[in-house]
Amino acid sequence: MNPEVDVPVQHIAADYLDMELDPFSRRLKSIRSEQKENPITVFLDATTRIQGSNLNWEEGSDFVELTGDVIIDHPAGRFMAARARVLTGASRCILDGGLEGILQGPATGESNALGPEGGHEWLVEADRAEFAFGSGSLKELKATHTEGRSVVIREQRKGGATLRGDSLTWNADSRELQITSTSEKQCTFAEGENRITSNSIAFTANSPMLIFRDAVEAELIEWPEGRRNNSRRWLGNGARGQIRADELSLVWDALQRLDTLKASAAETPLEMNIEGEVRLSVKGSELSWRGQEGVLELMGAGRQEIHLVDRARLWADHLVLSTLLGQASGLGAVRGQFLRPGEPDDFLELNCDELIAQFAEKVLPQDSENSKSGSRRWGEISAVRSLGSEDRPVQIEDKNLRAEGQEFLWNAKEDTFRFQGPGRQKVEVASDDSLPGFIDAAQITINRGESNILLEGQAKASIYLASNPGEMGEQSENPLIWTLDAQRIQSEVDLESTPIRLKSVEGKGGVVLLQEQGQLEFRGQLFRWDQKQQRLTLTSEDGQGLQTFSRGKDPRDEIVAREVVLVRTTSSGTNPQERLEALLSSVLSAVIHLQGKDNRAPGKVDLRSEELLLTLKEGLGDTTIRAHEALAWGSVDLRGGDYRILSERARILARNRTVELTGSSRQQVQVFRDGVSSLPPSRAVKLTQERGGYRVESLPRAGGWSMRDIETSLGRMGRLDRRPSP
Repeated sequence: MNPEVDVPVQHIAADYLDMELDPFSRRLKSIRSEQKENPITVFLDATTRIQGSNLNWEEGSDFVELTGDVIIDHPAGRFMAARARVLTGASRCILDGGLEGILQGPATGESNALGPEGGHEWLVEADRAEFAFGSGSLKELKATHTEGRSVVIREQRKGGATLRGDSLTWNADSRELQITSTSEKQCTFAEGENRITSNSIAFTANSPMLIFRDAVEAELIEWPEGRRNNSRRWLGNGARGQIRADELSLVWDALQRLDTLKASAAETPLEMNIEGEVRLSVKGSELSWRGQEGVLELMGAGRQEIHLVDRARLWADHLVLSTLLGQASGLGAVRGQFLRPGEPDDFLELNCDELIAQFAEKVLPQDSENSKSGSRRWGEISAVRSLGSEDRPVQIEDKNLRAEGQEFLWNAKEDTFRFQGPGRQKVEVASDDSLPGFIDAAQITINRGESNILLEGQAKASIYLASNPGEMGEQSENPLIWTLDAQRIQSEVDLESTPIRLKSVEGKGGVVLLQEQGQLEFRGQLFRWDQKQQRLTLTSEDGQGLQTFSRGKDPRDEIVAREVVLVRTTSSGTNPQERLEALLSSVLSAVIHLQGKDNRAPGKVDLRSEELLLTLKEGLGDTTIRAHEALAWGSVDLRGGDYRILSERARILARNRTVELTGSSRQQVQVFRDGVSSLPPSRAVKLTQERGGYRVESLPRAGGWSMRDIETSLGRMGRLDRRPSP
């Protein structure tokens, strides 16, 4: 019989068959054959055939045996063995006695000798192989070794990979070949210095992918690369690392570079640790490292972690490290720690919804060994951008700095922070040890190098005003809290204190300074607070703008001037009392109410002067701050009731409902009523509010002016040049 002619499936082709028949029943007792010119061939299905030199079958046997250089051919590969047994009733074929076979599999490592479809041939070594058929075609192939030995699969190229395991299984439907371990000894993969162990190893025919499953541990020196050697821009040359996961897959590209590394975890998070020029550690549920794209991605259930030792550490629901762009990004409940450039153990920590960090690119020296394979590396952190929301703002913890906002930008080189967004941004600061609080604005910029904070857009800050120690060392126990609103606030800060302490504050544009408890309000153009001197100042850039002071609601005192300086002092003596002192310069209008101890309706005076020193105190039995005394000097023009009085000085005693006015040697006091002079000019007069109205009387002299006290107050204000002439 010519074996090259078409033979039906499940038939035998041979040069001859020796068939022994029972002489009486004519029943077939045995079949034998030996190769003459052509090998004996058994056709198992449309694509599988077995060849051998000898064929034997005995009556009662459930298999046909082929021996002598047995070969089985199938699209999955070509196998050789000492013996083959074709089971006649079970649609199976067993090869044993030492098996070798060729499979088409993925190409690993680096080589120019590519097989079909970019793959390589793999040599299989085993003791026994079993082929299972169904519906006229091969369904499964399984190869095993004797106990204590392993099935070995070798990639057929110089320095190719070697796989070892207890058994090999090939599935026709999935076209997947799988090596499994049934003993305590795991399957192994070895290629150069790359070593991987797992409970199973699988690849698909003509596929560039190897898959490792169950208890995977890998020792690798090869990492996913693109044509630009992306991973080396992070890791440098010769980086070594370990991977522990439940599943690991490796994919090679057409040039046989490792292109993709994927890993996943079941219950215990996967881990990858790489030692190179930079130490890289990752933990998570699913890892995808794509060399051509230059992207390392962590995702899946649970928290993911990337740790670039001595640079950054990130935790999030989803993390991405770009080896091409030099960026690390996170999404979903992100926590980040970033090392300041050139500052060992100095980390910035933040919490946000979304984050992207940029690393600086550095160029290696030309004589560097690494410059031969790529002269650029990703170095220290250069910038960070993070996003939050109103419900979950970005939160920063940096030494003593606590801040939050909807968007955060960090320039690591200049060490500046910026918070911005549609909502309010906040920074925790203190204006006093016992008074931590927040400053907030639409945008906040913090410059650590220059120790200042800039707030822009509806800026708000809380400051305090403490008294100067009195003669007996009295100090204010409860500093007076003020709220400052402005379009722009600039503040010098002490970054060494915890929390950050305000040292000075300057506000510009639409300034409103409010002391809510005392019903005090200042409005102006330019505000300054000197923490060391405990001094508040309202003015304008050119000194010509108008500042407004108001006190109370009903009655309401109101003063318009070109400059206001405010301090807080403690009176001397055994019963010290706190008071506020305000110097108002170039007073255009001042309405001060006269409030006595009785329940009479308050009176008021309206004046203009060059300077006005106003003293305010808390009332008896309440916290309301009221005008106590006011000293005015320099071209005083005062109106009370029907009277208009011109003088050089005026002393308003609001608590006594009186005003004492004094002239000078050059200008005496002039009193007018309804525009007509009602008293002859005199050195001093006294205006008093009574039940029926106002009364004016001449005085030989006016008292109550203490130049020492005035100079002390003006000295604290830094305005001694404004003191009245003797």
